[in-house]
Amino acid sequence: NEVFLKEAFNSFIKQFESLDLLIQKQLKTVVREAGLTEQVVRCQKVEGIGFLTAVALVTAFIRGEFRSSDAYIAFLGMDLKVADSGQKSGRRRLTKRGCSEVRRLLHNAAMAA
Repeated sequence: NEVFLKEAFNSFIKQFESLDLLIQKQLKTVVREAGLTEQVVRCQKVEGIGFLTAVALVTAFIRGEFRSSDAYIAFLGMDLKVADSGQKSGRRRLTKRGCSEVRRLLHNAAMAA
């Protein structure tokens, strides 16, 4: 029974890995056709940022026009929400208004770095 479970699990892992390779290949094709390869490579030069995170950052960037880098950070929901009042210094939190998947990828990149 345990041997059967191990074989099924190994088969599942192989299928999952082949699907992952197909997705990465498709992403590379789309990035190349869109002319975004240079920007993706530039993002990948940052420690911890891999191909998938770089593609997410570049595609998020081309979704809008941003007046500054702060506007892009706010678009991603990575800007701080400040809760100050008078002399009281409140807690700082991320606004989390942007794409949660990009924030998750950036968190993973930071942990990898």
